[in-house]
Amino acid sequence: MHGVIEEARRLGARTIFLTCTAREHIRVPADLFICLPTGPEVIAGSTRLKAGTATKTVLNIISTLAMVQIGKVYGNMMVDLEAKASGKLRDIIE
Repeated sequence: MHGVIEEARRLGARTIFLTCTAREHIRVPADLFICLPTGPEVIAGSTRLKAGTATKTVLNIISTLAMVQIGKVYGNMMVDLEAKASGKLRDIIE
């Protein structure tokens, strides 16, 4: 993981480190840290509960904001989509 971040930075990319750990425990050379200290899982060893849900939520927010920034949103609808990949999306459009 450190090597990937270091290589990205060497190539001039900005880096983000998303973790479910408090910032003081992180020793990674990233430009931005998104720390979601969710605490221990209800079932020890599982990462699909609190940490997985928190991570998925943040990634959904980031990808939605990216679509807004590149102009793929008009009003409250995504635009320039290909409906062939999603039956649910086809039902909305048709």
